[in-house]
Amino acid sequence: MEEGEVLEEHLVAATFTVEDAINECGFGWFQVKATLFAGLVLTVASVIIFLLVIVSPEVRCEFSFSALEECFITTVAFCGMICGSPIWGSLSDKYGRKKSLILCMVALFLATLFSCFAKNYAYLLVSWGLIGLSVSGTPMATPFYSELLPAKHRPACFMFVHVFNAIGIFFEVGVAILFTHFKLKWKLKWYWLNGVATVVVGLSLLLFLLVPESPYYLLTSGKAAKATEVLAKVAKNNGKMLPVGRLVLQQDKNGGDDDDDDSDVEGNQLIAIKPRPEKVRRGTFRDLFATSQQTVTTVLLCVIWMCSTFGYFGIVLLTTEILDLFDVLHAENKSDGTLWPCGVDAADFRNVTLGGQCEMLTMNDYFQFLWTSAAELPGLLLTVFLAKVMGRKKLLAVEFIASGLPIFLLFICPLNKYLMMLIVFVVRSLITGALQAVYMYTPEVYPTAIRSLGVGFCNAVGRCGALISPFVAQVFIIRTVHGAEAVYGGMCILAGICAIFLPIETKNRELKDVLAPKTEEKRLIIN
Repeated sequence: MEEGEVLEEHLVAATFTVEDAINECGFGWFQVKATLFAGLVLTVASVIIFLLVIVSPEVRCEFSFSALEECFITTVAFCGMICGSPIWGSLSDKYGRKKSLILCMVALFLATLFSCFAKNYAYLLVSWGLIGLSVSGTPMATPFYSELLPAKHRPACFMFVHVFNAIGIFFEVGVAILFTHFKLKWKLKWYWLNGVATVVVGLSLLLFLLVPESPYYLLTSGKAAKATEVLAKVAKNNGKMLPVGRLVLQQDKNGGDDDDDDSDVEGNQLIAIKPRPEKVRRGTFRDLFATSQQTVTTVLLCVIWMCSTFGYFGIVLLTTEILDLFDVLHAENKSDGTLWPCGVDAADFRNVTLGGQCEMLTMNDYFQFLWTSAAELPGLLLTVFLAKVMGRKKLLAVEFIASGLPIFLLFICPLNKYLMMLIVFVVRSLITGALQAVYMYTPEVYPTAIRSLGVGFCNAVGRCGALISPFVAQVFIIRTVHGAEAVYGGMCILAGICAIFLPIETKNRELKDVLAPKTEEKRLIIN
């Protein structure tokens, strides 16, 4: 046999997966652009979600709402998120990551624009319900982003991209500070803040058109030629070459037909001229519980997501409540303003949380938002370091338990205000890192066919925790301050315990393509 024929047979036999191609191309300019894209989505999401925090007092004063009516606006927004998350996840798996994200941003743009013209309470409820429904699709950028990253760079990239959450908060608070400080003729009307958010969403939507579709989704959809084009773009952007051979599903890498007559060799690259368009079966909600291992994983992740979002939003709310209580105690001469005295009466908290006064946010409130948001950055850096030295399960367990235990230090009596702020800073850092580690683990553990659906479903359950959290931080705390603190500490520790029992470790594990190890689908070939 001649040397050329041997080379041709070798090239025909060689195969590689999408994961192989992404790892071979390494981290380069393409991943930088992908990071900016995913970061932009997270920035938009945080701008919209934090917009609700800022405009609520404005809306209450503008329309003379009660505290209960103000709270119900937040509830409607979170209900929209709960309903929308699994829907967007299913759309992302069935119709593509790019299409679903563009549709999400179009819906979000229209919803925020719609909210700018609210004239009554019913209009506000509808508009914020639509905003919640739309913004719930932004977490679908997480599985999309994970599919474009080399395995060894995934932890650091995931943590870095979530810095954009803080950027979104800083931007929204900065706009509010600008309106307040310079006393622009618009004053600080809530609809102007909505308008700024609408502009941000609209500008972001234009950039989304430049983003390619996920090669994982394309390959499992029978669009091997388009998957190849995306991978070729990755290689070109990074100055690398694709692996030699045929692109196959992960399950077919070491098996399947090798006697294809539809292939040809050109230089060092194999070109498949007539690819077969078979698709991998798309997953459904039932597939999240298809096997015992999948069921245990999904159930435990749901508990972890609920506990993490419950704890995250709870710490944010609890910080504000406790700091406000210090001010009230000082004003009523029950404290010097730096010590939390023993035996604080529940009525003191009633004055803070259930007051009927219309109170606009002040400059001090805005700078407090900035300070508490800055606490997230050390947590992200710590998570990047820990992700390199330990597995995902151990990382989740360590950070959740470590975030829960310090909360019980708030039981110290009397408690110095600055010690309390340090404790809260540490807890906020750790719970932020743990939450982002959950965002990293979830798309890694589910196969491509149900990756977005899994993230969407878990995110929806997590929003239930965020929905419940204010009732503990702002209502239950009236009856018992330490009881509310104990609930948050216990939920964080519960999430850590659940992480220990997760059946799958995803560190150094390839992203899976299909739902089961053996399927009837034939191998897909590069075009």
